[in-house]
Amino acid sequence: MNGFPLILYVGRDQKVLHTFKGMDVHVLNESEYDRLDYDRVLRANPELAVVDHTLNAREGFNLFKKLRDLQPGVQLPILMLTEENSPLFRAKCMDLGADEVLSKPINPIEFLSVIRSSLRKRREFVKLHQEVSSIRQKVDQLHKTHDTTRRQKVDLADDLLKAEQVKQFFRNINLLDLKKVYERIREQLPTLLEVELFSLFVMNQEKGTLELAVHNHTNLSEHLVLHPNAGGVMFDAVKEDESFVITNPGLRRNNGDSRAKYKHTDALFVPLKVGGETVGILNLNNSLKGRFSEQDKVLADQVAQFLATILCNVRLYQKVRALSTMDGLTGLLNHLNLHKRLYVELLRALRYQRPLSCIMLDLDHFKLINDTYGHQAGDRILKDVSEIIQTTVREVDIAARYGGEEFFIILPETAVDEAQRVAERMRDSIAKHSFFAEGHVIKVTASFGVASFPQAKIMHKNQLIRHADQALYEAKNSGRDRVCTYQERRVAQRYKVEMELKYLTQEVRTVRSAILNNISATGTSVAVYEPLAQGTAVWLEMKVTTGNGNGQTASAPAQPGSMKAQGEVVWCRPAVEVSGMYEVGIQFRGLEDEKKKALTKIVYTALFKDVSQLASLPA
Repeated sequence: MNGFPLILYVGRDQKVLHTFKGMDVHVLNESEYDRLDYDRVLRANPELAVVDHTLNAREGFNLFKKLRDLQPGVQLPILMLTEENSPLFRAKCMDLGADEVLSKPINPIEFLSVIRSSLRKRREFVKLHQEVSSIRQKVDQLHKTHDTTRRQKVDLADDLLKAEQVKQFFRNINLLDLKKVYERIREQLPTLLEVELFSLFVMNQEKGTLELAVHNHTNLSEHLVLHPNAGGVMFDAVKEDESFVITNPGLRRNNGDSRAKYKHTDALFVPLKVGGETVGILNLNNSLKGRFSEQDKVLADQVAQFLATILCNVRLYQKVRALSTMDGLTGLLNHLNLHKRLYVELLRALRYQRPLSCIMLDLDHFKLINDTYGHQAGDRILKDVSEIIQTTVREVDIAARYGGEEFFIILPETAVDEAQRVAERMRDSIAKHSFFAEGHVIKVTASFGVASFPQAKIMHKNQLIRHADQALYEAKNSGRDRVCTYQERRVAQRYKVEMELKYLTQEVRTVRSAILNNISATGTSVAVYEPLAQGTAVWLEMKVTTGNGNGQTASAPAQPGSMKAQGEVVWCRPAVEVSGMYEVGIQFRGLEDEKKKALTKIVYTALFKDVSQLASLPA
């Protein structure tokens, strides 16, 4: 027979053995008790044990304890056979765990009945124990499922919270102002990615360098630029398609920061890519979790992808905006936006009574350069001049291309003296600069006009522009390659007017004398003025009143054109020379044709002496 039977009998009573006849019983007698391995016997998992007290008392009770401890969960039924009938002994056996205590000699019928009852109870107990065990297993499984579900709920809540944080972060940085984008990245990115330190480098596609854009380090240079020839892990990250972690990236970083401030040796490098092109690198240090997990890498990749998109959108917006606000050739502000900015700056100056100056410059003889070397050479010169202007003015100053070869600079919070010094530095830089065109070195000069508020009574931006233009005109007329202010132009113009008036006064006397000697006129009126519409031109106007035919005279009125006499002469002459000849206009009203011809000849002869100098004669 293989294995052990279901009933274990420990004893040697022949009557008991006879009762077990035909049953699945293993008998352990005294000789076997000494040599058998009890552990092996007990591991056979008997269903009932019958212990005869005739064995050695000490060994019997030891075996009794072993049988009781064989199956802690499902106790082995034990029948005790004994010749002791004392209640104390029976109580001791029951205390040790005996289920039944039968007296010897046994009654076979009663003995078998007790065995069958014990086996039945044993099997019912085992079945119940199995059911309880099954229930316990199910309960344990439910607990595990509940714990798993609870953890999943917690993880899901964390994921939802993180997703909401990511969504809010994306919403906050989805701007077109690059400065504000960087500010919000500095404020919110460390919390989102659960890191203490970070730095974001953007790729300069033209130079191939990585330029520091935003970070939260304490000792990092704000203008840090990494060059590809220096190598390093940052340029290794440029070649990667996804984030990666490097342990012990070096005793010193590329930026020169000491590793003393890094709490952990891991650094996470995340490339920012759009369309397969790397636009930047995100560097993360000091994870608040201690180490960067795979989930951290996935989140960092998602954030980096969005950052790359945002940066590309901002760059595209800046290009489009530059095309609409900047001059395409020079990169300076264009004409339209110059007027907008000047309007704002003048309003501010008027409100707070602060100085505001403007410089208008024009390249001298620029048409000759275009005609000699071509317009492409002229464009290169305009670019070079714009760079000189940008390097000369302050960051708060506004430089623009006014049109053609003319430039305009707005200088907020700048008085006329300082603006004149700025213009002089600019003029000197242009004059000393060597311009190249078609293999030739070209020297270029420029003339400058400076106007300023509140030196002039200015209430509109067009007045400021006109004053600067008039000062520029004075610089041109004074020999070019110089700086002239509007105040200097006013002084020079006043002197010119005085000279012209002095000259015209003599001419007026000549004309008046000629007219009075040939026409019996009784009154004259002379007016000399400077109309604003003509700029520097000085006009002379003279009215002559002739006789009325009845011997009466009419006095000259104060306002031209209101005379009621029969004859009126209005004579006008501009004090400028046109193409080497004079343009003269004479208007006659209320005179006979013969007198008109006579007056014409008299006036022209008196003024010019030589009729051949006249550009035209009146009809």
